[in-house]
Amino acid sequence: MDESCLEKGTHRGLSPLSPLAQAPICQIPGEPDLYGFGVRVGIYLTWVSSWLANNFVEGEMASSLDTNAIFLFALALTVGVLTVKREKIWVIDANILLQLSSGFVFGVMTIWGRRTAFYRKGHFGGWGTHSRLLLCTTISAYSLWFWIGGVVDPDPDCFLRTECDGLRWFIFANVRMDDPVVRTIAIVLSAAACLYYGAMFLAALAAFARVAVLREPWENDEIEMRQSLRLWSAPQVLASAANLFFILYMILSVEFTLNFNNVGGVLANAGIANSSQLTPLLIRGLTFTRLLWVLCKERFRPCHHAPGEDESSTKRAPEYRESRLLYRLLYAWLPWLATFHTRWSYGALPPAALPPLSNDPEHELMTCQNPHSDG
Repeated sequence: MDESCLEKGTHRGLSPLSPLAQAPICQIPGEPDLYGFGVRVGIYLTWVSSWLANNFVEGEMASSLDTNAIFLFALALTVGVLTVKREKIWVIDANILLQLSSGFVFGVMTIWGRRTAFYRKGHFGGWGTHSRLLLCTTISAYSLWFWIGGVVDPDPDCFLRTECDGLRWFIFANVRMDDPVVRTIAIVLSAAACLYYGAMFLAALAAFARVAVLREPWENDEIEMRQSLRLWSAPQVLASAANLFFILYMILSVEFTLNFNNVGGVLANAGIANSSQLTPLLIRGLTFTRLLWVLCKERFRPCHHAPGEDESSTKRAPEYRESRLLYRLLYAWLPWLATFHTRWSYGALPPAALPPLSNDPEHELMTCQNPHSDG
């Protein structure tokens, strides 16, 4: 076996005489601490939990967004530090970590045209919004660099699988990672994401300067916007379904990529080897279980109505949301438009048509008349 392969195994805590270090050249030693089976399952549970929260449990939306931002920051920091320390990361490692990051960025941070939090203020975000935009811009820029130069960076032959038809990647098919067509597609998508988030971040900075530096007041800051998750329309259902499909695709992409490249020590048959995998799995598993409990409690709780209140008085007309679909989509994908025209950001629903939040006293009366008819 190539000497550098033995060095790679030694960096990962393996003796040069260990079975994994002496494995056939088509097998690549993986990084169980970074993307082992337990770590990946915990991340997948986070994605599914976020989808459920953003579609069915509005009270969990804000905490879910914060959790995802922390996870994404940890992944981005790991990728950046290991890339600087060239002996610690290789093409397959960077590819898997980028896929996991992409699952956060496009699967749960951006909810396919749907808001990820309630907006109860007359301006666009604060430090949290700006930090998430910067984080997504950084991930997109790293992805662009990776597909332009990182994927062809000279690794030892044993980690490029040159004798086994090269490194493989799953994008609806088993393809070579360094194939010119595949790289071109990846570069175009990465560049588009980089431009999008970069423009969003620069516009957000301009918005911050407008208020913080020029002290220019906001318009209509007394208006309150709240998006009901219980008023579904056909575009919302399609967007939610597309979002779920993307999450499932990212899970399959990561798992198939690892199997196609025969990455050792991280596949499902390797199990959960140490606490670095067990701890995130338990945390995410318990969080997911709690979310399911909250969802079941909200959807199936008993109903109580005020005296004299009939069923028709508890319903909200969906036509308000249909009439402002364009505004809602623009504000979801380009939220900094609120800086220049606040009416756009608050045109989704008139205040009278907004349902109460989950912590409002009359929330139960408004939402549990028929838990199956409005969600």
